[in-house]
Amino acid sequence: MGSKSAEFYNLFSEWSESQLLEYLREHGQRINPGTPLELLKSLCADIAEETARQSRQPVPRAMPPAGGAKKKAFVCGINYIGTRSQLNGCINDARCMHYLLRHRLGFMDEHILFMSDDHPDPARRPTRANILQGLTWLVTGMRPGDSLVFHYSGHGSQERDHTGQEADGMNETLVPLDHQYAGQISDDLINQIIVRPLPQGVKLHAIIDSCHSGSMLDLPFIAPCNNGMLHWIAQYPHPGVAASKGTSGGFAVQFSASADHEYAADTRNLSGGVATGAATFSFIQAIERRGLNITYGQLVTEMYQTLMYAGLGQNAGGYGQMNGIFGSLMSQSSRLRGQTPSISANYAFDFNAPFKV
Repeated sequence: MGSKSAEFYNLFSEWSESQLLEYLREHGQRINPGTPLELLKSLCADIAEETARQSRQPVPRAMPPAGGAKKKAFVCGINYIGTRSQLNGCINDARCMHYLLRHRLGFMDEHILFMSDDHPDPARRPTRANILQGLTWLVTGMRPGDSLVFHYSGHGSQERDHTGQEADGMNETLVPLDHQYAGQISDDLINQIIVRPLPQGVKLHAIIDSCHSGSMLDLPFIAPCNNGMLHWIAQYPHPGVAASKGTSGGFAVQFSASADHEYAADTRNLSGGVATGAATFSFIQAIERRGLNITYGQLVTEMYQTLMYAGLGQNAGGYGQMNGIFGSLMSQSSRLRGQTPSISANYAFDFNAPFKV
């Protein structure tokens, strides 16, 4: 065993058999009963080492040139086509977000990295390795004045937190296309790659449209939109943990589809039968409706209102006909309930601040 492999093996040296088995299950491994404890530790070490290796991989040449752009975006939509967990609206979400970035927010196409499971280029399909490389690309070559965007629409999940940092004992995760054998992407790793390195003068906006997305970037402060009201809550009471989850002087903010314990809708109820993620739809529609002078607080509360009242129809007090990227909201008979949009950030700021990307 090499020194590097031994380093990862030692991470699991004190783990119990149940902890090792849970870690392996979370990474899609199926273990036969009676497998020796030392082999379990070795398998866990192999997964941890591969995860670390993937997170350090250089940016492939097929991606847009790193650095030099004032605005860069990584847009990812996963429908899991042909699987039992197939979704319908996530690739549509990614295409609509790409349109918004290009035609409303001033991003150049050559500085937008787009991934989807139907992309003809294998390097642009949202496997675990490709997503990690995309996140690394996003923050490569950052300079003061840069504006970065990460949009993800797909499955979100949870894994057991073994650090004791999470109040609910769970890490939130993105679910890549190849998650069954490559594993998921934890909020800890996302924070490490795109939040911690942000220097002063650089801002990051993330829009995460998935289940369990409330704290997907592990930012220190969160404001769920409860009954249309926003109030900052410190996620990590211990100052040392909070400091370790912040930036290196930059500004990071996340718009999420749901609280950590909630699911998020993939629905046809919002845009005339076209499948979309409810949160991505409501985010884009808020900007379309309010314009670019919208504040952060207005954006989240508009998302909340759309999720609560979409589909009631004009005669019942809903939004009725709307123009823009998605077209009109259609009259439906039921409300979308069960998901609470929220905003999180590396510090608690004024909700009346203008939304600037």
